[in-house]
Amino acid sequence: MSTAVRPDSLHLPAAEPPVAGPLPILHGTRARPGITGADAEMTAQIRHGQPTSLLPYTKQDGYTRLRTLRDIPVVVVENEVLSATFVPSYGGRLWSLVHRPSGRELLHRNPILQPANLALRDAWPAGGVEWNLGATGH
Repeated sequence: MSTAVRPDSLHLPAAEPPVAGPLPILHGTRARPGITGADAEMTAQIRHGQPTSLLPYTKQDGYTRLRTLRDIPVVVVENEVLSATFVPSYGGRLWSLVHRPSGRELLHRNPILQPANLALRDAWPAGGVEWNLGATGH
């Protein structure tokens, strides 16, 4: 079974990719005790994986709600069974995973790319698979 890697692009309505701001995020991210509806065990589990600091990273708040049709650069990795599409400009997110024999999409593939303030560093787009293991943020 051979594997091929090739550049490609997605053509879809998208906002500008998020831009990291110039200032560090100095506030903490710890879960507070007394979370509504959570007992001590659940609160401890919620705290697990939350970083105490986001340094040296900065907030990614340089994006808008203005979407235009864009060609988003992607990298496609495929073999005879699967075709995986990654979006490097959005943190290497796995955007699409297709079972080639059936043509079935195995992930939710959002028809737009729109960051929103739902993550530790702010800009989070819905769809695909992200790689933030160990850092609970949304």
